[in-house]
Amino acid sequence: MLDGFLKDRFPGRIYDLNYETLTKNQHEETSKLLAYVGLDREGGCLEFLNNKRAVQTASAVQVRQQMYQRSSEAWRNYEHHLTPMIELLREPVETD
Repeated sequence: MLDGFLKDRFPGRIYDLNYETLTKNQHEETSKLLAYVGLDREGGCLEFLNNKRAVQTASAVQVRQQMYQRSSEAWRNYEHHLTPMIELLREPVETD
C-alpha cells in the first residue's frame, strides 16, 4: 500500500532492501545499495567490524559484532498463534 504509493510518487527513487537477505549476504546487499545511491564501495563500509572509531550510541557494543541474524526466523516460534491472522491477510480485499 504505502510501498506502492511511494514507488508511484517517486519512480526509480525507492530502494527495496530485504533485511533477511541483508543479514545473510551483507557484502553483496550493501554493495547493491551503494551502487543504487551512486556511492563508491569503501572497505570500511563492508568491514564495519574493524572500524576503530568511537561509538557513542546505545548500540555501541552491537557495531563491533557481525550483523544480527538470529531474529529473522524467530516469528516461527509463534506461527501457530499467527496462522489465523496470516490467513486473513491472504484473503483478497473487496472493493466497491
